[in-house]
Amino acid sequence: MEFLVIVAVLLSFTGCHAKIKDSSSPMPLALSYWNNKLPTTPIPTLLLAHLSSLEPNSPSYFKQTSTLIQPLTKIIYTHITYTRNTATSNSTKPKVTVSAEPMFFLQKTLSIGTKFTTDMVFWKSTETLYFLPVVVANKIPFSTKSLSASLKTLHITPNSEMGLTMKETLEVCESSAMTGESKKCLTSLESMIDYTTSQIGTNDLNVFVTNVSKTKSGLQQYSLASISFESKPTSRFVACHPIGYPYLVYFCHQIKDTRMFQLSFKSDEGNIAEMVAVCHEDTSEWNPEHVSFKMLHVKPGGEAICHFMTEDEILWIAAN
Repeated sequence: MEFLVIVAVLLSFTGCHAKIKDSSSPMPLALSYWNNKLPTTPIPTLLLAHLSSLEPNSPSYFKQTSTLIQPLTKIIYTHITYTRNTATSNSTKPKVTVSAEPMFFLQKTLSIGTKFTTDMVFWKSTETLYFLPVVVANKIPFSTKSLSASLKTLHITPNSEMGLTMKETLEVCESSAMTGESKKCLTSLESMIDYTTSQIGTNDLNVFVTNVSKTKSGLQQYSLASISFESKPTSRFVACHPIGYPYLVYFCHQIKDTRMFQLSFKSDEGNIAEMVAVCHEDTSEWNPEHVSFKMLHVKPGGEAICHFMTEDEILWIAAN
């Protein structure tokens, strides 16, 4: 009963999220879980910035909640970067859309000196979302069948922009996986760690994220300076993408016949970009209307198609 009250207090603000406390705050429980489960893996700054220090078991929890919640004013989310072939206009399955077109390229063009003319802006939410404490996240229904209950708990109107986003997200999360794909939507950092380690088969992991250091904006010519990491053809890795919800939720999946690269780019203007790229060697199940086929003038099942990971996305791979 006490915990239900905690959930109600935490979520009594329409579309809300918890704000990180200052450096003198106790270590978030999720960070303790990370250190215990992944002792050899440093947590990336990206994830550290998304941790909430709300502690449901703390005597001062109610005071923390009242002072650390602020309204969610804006959310921009990235869907997975492909559309399933079964999702046609006549299909009852959700059609996954792309909120911003990633930069696609063919794997065969990936070599030192390759040039891209771009602004190198890798979109992410302008409003930082936070993982809920796992004990709170696990108490909130997360399914299309329970959508009405979730909307009521979160005080969100069904036909509002966020209400419709939640519905679409849940449909994506529950849609069937492609052949050779394992996928799951994860509502806490702890569940992301558990899913990733179970899929890869080890707790000794490397975590890759994209990082763009911009000194000047606008279109520039970037050259590939180095390939600092390239996965083996047999390597197993998990890619995680943030997906629209009032609090932080990641869509994570493992796909067969996929390679990953860590690439260093430098622009003529001095900007530096450390990029994570994923190359899909089997696109036979992708929607023939997918934007990448039109951009690259190839067909499903043809040449390997690559795309960059955005600054909000995470890639996990075994360290050895």
